[in-house]
Amino acid sequence: MEERLWHKHYDYSVLKEYRFPRYPVQELLGIPSNVLPDKAAINYYGATISFFELRQLSCRMANALSEIGVKKGDRVGLHLPNIPQYIISYYATLTLGAVVVNLNPLYTADEMVPLIRQTGVTTLVTFDMVVPVVKTVAPQTDIPRIIATSVFDYMDGTEMSTKESLQMNDDWFHFSQLVDNCLNLTQPKVEILAQDPAMIQFTGGTTGIPKGALLTHQNIVAGAFSAFHWGSAFTQYTPFEKKTVMCALPFFIYMPIFSA
Repeated sequence: MEERLWHKHYDYSVLKEYRFPRYPVQELLGIPSNVLPDKAAINYYGATISFFELRQLSCRMANALSEIGVKKGDRVGLHLPNIPQYIISYYATLTLGAVVVNLNPLYTADEMVPLIRQTGVTTLVTFDMVVPVVKTVAPQTDIPRIIATSVFDYMDGTEMSTKESLQMNDDWFHFSQLVDNCLNLTQPKVEILAQDPAMIQFTGGTTGIPKGALLTHQNIVAGAFSAFHWGSAFTQYTPFEKKTVMCALPFFIYMPIFSA
């Protein structure tokens, strides 16, 4: 590779060129679920979900989404904060070959409507604290499928929410009911190539409304492995079974790297 000025600032452990694997993003979850299945993938207010359990939940959610009509190429809006349901929905969407559309949960209805129209979102996964906003957005965008959940549903010591407690519309789907009612653990057989679209990530919108940047599976896998390699000068001394990541940044801007 041609020498560049910035190469001299690289840490000793960082190569100038990498060959990244060419597989879809959801295969990243298969690595720890096979090697360290009992290790906690998520620790949410004391409640833990292992990598094996996360893969199962994502597979069940993928099949549930397929049953309600989500297919390859569809846009699935994730309108969620940092909760387990985001991660489950993220991998479930990608497993179907559908495209994740990240939506800031702090958006107002006026901010959401043009972004949903622009990206062609046909499924929206949202949560209890923004249900009033979504009820305003829904009639203006005609989203066929809306799935709602609660930030408390995966916490220890709390009761599962219901459609009534979430004050959902009758034609909406309840996240936990979808997962619980789908016992199919077979990964959907969908051909997904490295160059297929995986995510629409919005820019900050400082000079106008946010612009949607399209990321492929290859883009996200390369980003995940790059983050791993760039941190290897320090992380190489910690065994894999003892590594922990604290996600302080919002998933809706950070999730491509969280895949690592």
